Amino acid sequence: MTKQFAITSIDVDLPRLGHRQLNFAEPADNQSRSTILVGRNGTGKSTILRELAMAFRAYFATSNPGSRHGRDRVNTITISANGRQATLNLKSSSKDFREERDQMSSHDLRPRRLIALSFTPFDKFPSADDTAQTERSGRPITDDPFYVYLGFKSDYRAMSPRSRLLRSIDQLAFTLSKDEAEGRVVEAFAAIGYAPLLTISYALSSVAGSKDYRRSDDPRLLSLIAEVNEHIAATSDGPRRLSHTINFQSGESDFLPVSYADIRELLRARFLRLVSVTLNSLAGEKVELLELSSGELNLLSGFLGLAAFLTDGCLVLIDEPENSLHPEWQIRYVEMLEKVVSQYRGCHYVIATHAPLIVSGVADKNTKILRLDQEPIEVPSSVVSDASPDATLLTAFEVVTPGNNFLKQLVLEAMALVEDGKHRGHRARSIATFLARTVDQIPKDDPLRALVVNIIQSILLQP
Repeated sequence: MTKQFAITSIDVDLPRLGHRQLNFAEPADNQSRSTILVGRNGTGKSTILRELAMAFRAYFATSNPGSRHGRDRVNTITISANGRQATLNLKSSSKDFREERDQMSSHDLRPRRLIALSFTPFDKFPSADDTAQTERSGRPITDDPFYVYLGFKSDYRAMSPRSRLLRSIDQLAFTLSKDEAEGRVVEAFAAIGYAPLLTISYALSSVAGSKDYRRSDDPRLLSLIAEVNEHIAATSDGPRRLSHTINFQSGESDFLPVSYADIRELLRARFLRLVSVTLNSLAGEKVELLELSSGELNLLSGFLGLAAFLTDGCLVLIDEPENSLHPEWQIRYVEMLEKVVSQYRGCHYVIATHAPLIVSGVADKNTKILRLDQEPIEVPSSVVSDASPDATLLTAFEVVTPGNNFLKQLVLEAMALVEDGKHRGHRARSIATFLARTVDQIPKDDPLRALVVNIIQSILLQP
């Protein structure tokens, strides 16, 4: 059975609106859901994402069930999974929490995976995910993680865009080595403009020839590096490199003298180093990923990370995807996101954003848009779906841009309704009510403001 997961509602204390219950989504089915959180800075968007991440880790992944962090604003979370519903009571006693945790585990109510994707170095997500191997703890990498953090932070230092990209590529290559390649990864590459071919090159590091290497007390590592060295000597006419190409379409890759799991181990031991990663664009050009700009690396690392870890029934938390992106890239981001995630079933995507292009691009019948700084909280997705940026700014964010064409269209429509004697109708009153909420945002020296005031008076204030 396909895994199906959704957050249906949360009970939360918002900085500007106080205590509220936010309806996130309809109960889970095979259709994926999206919840978009919008609002000004300081309205709690990123805090909610963090508390969701902390709560789901505590209930479904953390080894110490008594450890719960970030319980400041979110009080309860109601979830739906495979036809069952349950409530996570974040402020219950430790005893009740353990009982809830055990019960949910017995009914398999957890999302298949929890993925936190961030495009800002100031995100509030916990950074210690289940795939990270920290120098302090030395714990092994988990091949089937529950919590995956795709962001700028690691346990002990900031992650560069290059490091994020390499980590995503490593997971993709490892997945293929386990014969798990599938068409959804191919679609993800196509969505970002590349053929499903990946060439990775490694070189022996200076450590491999050092005294530390020769004195290593791990005979297995010595044997592996000897095999790699012999293979490089036999196959490399130019630079001494170990290169192989992975074809995600066919699930095939070039011969390696050792397994990819062994390659991983040699990389972690710093006996090998990665020197290049090459993709082929759909236009036929070879692209060296490590030479791309930081913005392009961020974009690619995010989508390749999703391609590496996303599966049916996931909960995906995305913080400020528009960060540092030109509007043209914001539009492209939405297009790529839709193509990548459309391959998966029963997932729930929760996105915090300030960008109208993100909102209008993602909005559809399975999307809820929630404003966290003013009433009404829920914005009908039909209002902003495929709308212009002017329309989305006004309807979802209630921000009036200079010369806003959508506002002008509303004013003209309202004037026509008044002239036709239809100012008592539902449509006229709906427009006037909306204009009454936004009139204070219109600059006082804008001639449109006087027209808006007259329309409000004509429709709402006249007997």
